[in-house]
Amino acid sequence: MGHVHRLMLGLLLATCAHLLQGVAVTNLTSPAGVIFMLGDDVGFEYFDAYGAVGMHTPRTTELASRGRRYLNFYSNPSCTPSRATIISGRYPFRTDMKKNGANRDLKPSDCVVAQAMHDAGYTTLMLGKWQMNPVGTYERIVTRCGFDYYFAWNNDGERYYNGIFETNVHNLTRQSYSTYDWMFPDLSSNGTPLQVDLTDLYSPDVMETVASNFIRAMAAQNRKFFIYYGNLLPHARIRPPPGVSYDSQQEGFERMVEHLDTIVGRPFPVMVIVYSLFKLPTPPRNGSLTCETQIMDTLDTEDIFDDTLLMFTTDNGAENGRATVFGPDLVVAEGAKFKLNDGGVRVPLLVSWPRHIPANTVSAELGDFADVFERELYLYLYLYIYIYLYFYFYFYLYLYLYLYLYLYIYLYLYIYFYLHLYFYFYFYLYLYFYFCFYFLFYFYLHIHLYFYLSFDLHLYLHLYFCFYLFFYFYFYFYFYLHLHLHLHLHLHLHLYLYLRLCIHLYLYVR
Repeated sequence: MGHVHRLMLGLLLATCAHLLQGVAVTNLTSPAGVIFMLGDDVGFEYFDAYGAVGMHTPRTTELASRGRRYLNFYSNPSCTPSRATIISGRYPFRTDMKKNGANRDLKPSDCVVAQAMHDAGYTTLMLGKWQMNPVGTYERIVTRCGFDYYFAWNNDGERYYNGIFETNVHNLTRQSYSTYDWMFPDLSSNGTPLQVDLTDLYSPDVMETVASNFIRAMAAQNRKFFIYYGNLLPHARIRPPPGVSYDSQQEGFERMVEHLDTIVGRPFPVMVIVYSLFKLPTPPRNGSLTCETQIMDTLDTEDIFDDTLLMFTTDNGAENGRATVFGPDLVVAEGAKFKLNDGGVRVPLLVSWPRHIPANTVSAELGDFADVFERELYLYLYLYIYIYLYFYFYFYLYLYLYLYLYLYIYLYLYIYFYLHLYFYFYFYLYLYFYFCFYFLFYFYLHIHLYFYLSFDLHLYLHLYFCFYLFFYFYFYFYFYLHLHLHLHLHLHLHLYLYLRLCIHLYLYVR
């Protein structure tokens, strides 16, 4: 099993090399950290890096400038299928996670990514929105999916303020989350999830603080880490962070997207260097945001940004009715969650890994969530081999064994019967003309002189008899011996070859 999981990590790196074009797989080494950040219900059109108009998302733009931006990346049209595709590396129809629902349940055989990372030496953390197990069964994040730790919103009730989270880390509470020591985490003794009540706290900011503290602890211990970061922002309800005002539902939604952007990155590289040198906490952004630090800031502060694979995307497009303007042509884009148009499934993908990925690059390659942790590679390989062998043997049996042998035998029998028929016909004509000339010139001319009157009737009868024999034997040989026997053998040959073809195909499919 460990070999399989190491192979999964290799597929992750190979996938990055494939998606990132031009990076040789042989030159890739395991990154110090892997962070997969997933926004909730927001499409590509809300980010400056993709041409958003009227938005202010400089942190994701900074992330794009330090890595690669994908122009044609697609998700599934709703939350659960997208998240299950990421965690399993399989399409939703193979995991039976094809739609949202409180009772969706990811099978143990499909929870492979975290276990693969764990077996490759990574300490793993699941953070935020999960939505792949029924409410009340979040211990499966560890027991089924192999995460070492989780701090998950319980997917029930309020998510922004007064949220309820579940965790397997003892003493990780609303009072201790900002200072919790991840160097020596104390796990729940019996594996039962522990509830954390975040009353009066803004959950997205709490999650960001937990993630940053975890990164610092891993960097201090020189341990490789993997974070699956399921952001709660922006989703559908308009609940921006404290101190942020808005005049409309659309404006409130945009402010929440901008706060998601703030969680991702750092706006002022020079100031980040200053804070890093003096080990100062990063101040809040825009004077109203409550995050103490951001993910990119933390990676820079710990000097591991260049060796961290950081991916940012979203699970699907915005809710129906959300509309914004983007691009130089000021196109109006409408959200279309649950639909298969661009408003429902086209999402951003920004990837940074400075040690291996050229900065400020753009890719127009087509990709989707199954390409992130590419497990369906095996399915494509099996299908390719099966189709190749099927058509190879089909055309081999049909065109070679059937048509070639059929034509060979057909021509052989055709020439054989025709040579025989021509021989018999030639021999018959020879006899016919011999007797005809014999009777006509010898018997008729000589004897008829003496028996003219009596033999005249005899001669006519003789000629009639000769013509009768001629047409009788001709039609007999041609229509009976040739056509009848030819068709008889032809049909038998068809039946024989058809049965052989069926037997070969049956043995091949079996």
